[in-house]
Amino acid sequence: MSLKTRTYCLGSDNTVYWLPHTRYDNLLFGPAARPIPQFADQFVRCAEVFLEVQGQRRIRVISMNCYALEFDDRGLLNREDILRGAVERVSPVLGDGNHAIVVRADWTPSKALRALIRDIALGTLKARRL
Repeated sequence: MSLKTRTYCLGSDNTVYWLPHTRYDNLLFGPAARPIPQFADQFVRCAEVFLEVQGQRRIRVISMNCYALEFDDRGLLNREDILRGAVERVSPVLGDGNHAIVVRADWTPSKALRALIRDIALGTLKARRL
């Protein structure tokens, strides 16, 4: 058995989208990243799901890390913010020049939403691919 991760993004209406690692990496580091227009100018809730797999079969969800990603006005990731605050997922929002107000971008899914993400991660339900 081995581990696998999957990243899911949630639309404002709680639609769950699968964000493949290649697309995520391209959004972060690629010189010609394809934007995701529906996420333009938004903090988008995401869940990174760690799965136990056997061959191609997804056995169970080990853990789920929930955070938010900031997209710019074109639908591209705000790379500087992500790389600067990747561990804590924080984003400065307002300040008076001397003090910044920091908002944690973590979120906690409801039981129903957690179950939906789990079922999608395990392959019981489908998510739209970004």
